[in-house]
Amino acid sequence: MTWADTKKAVRHCLRQKAVSTEPEWKAGERAQWLEFAVASGIAEIQGQTEELFRIRDRAVTFVAFIGASVAFLVGAGLGIKPKPWGFFVLSGVGTVGLVLLALFLYLVVSARRSFRNVIRSNAMVRLMDGELKDGQGQAIESLEQARRHLASVTIVKMSDTNETALKPVRKWYNALLWTGLLTLVVWSSLIWAFAS
Repeated sequence: MTWADTKKAVRHCLRQKAVSTEPEWKAGERAQWLEFAVASGIAEIQGQTEELFRIRDRAVTFVAFIGASVAFLVGAGLGIKPKPWGFFVLSGVGTVGLVLLALFLYLVVSARRSFRNVIRSNAMVRLMDGELKDGQGQAIESLEQARRHLASVTIVKMSDTNETALKPVRKWYNALLWTGLLTLVVWSSLIWAFAS
């Protein structure tokens, strides 16, 4: 069972408990459970947000390091005389690597636009005013129903949207790391092969 399958199973259990109408609940337990479910969902969304910010911070730091290293190597490469054809091939490949590195950095940093980490105030007001419907098409008329809706619908949708947005960011970040390392290797090889 993968981590994603485990998360889905936990969400399903939470959803089943949150919408359960069985009389086995003692007074106050349902409200406590709904508070716990909402808090757990919000913690998951915060974890996703922190992961996105950590990826972005590491990506920017890594690209700054690679950029400074490559600038040093390019400066050393400019002094190579004469420049054989292999020098131009490797410098072309290294330049393509830098362009790809910039592209992957842009993709990682711009991912924030599709990310949801805040429950909008107008959604809360719509919940309070009964404009939103629960799963059975009934208006939400109590705090308990609103918490149930938050735990079983709103927060789950936000988390799923964020997970969908994080998947390509993780791939782009891995591509950025490999591209940066390979670019550094190409420029280092160029200096090693052609410096006298």
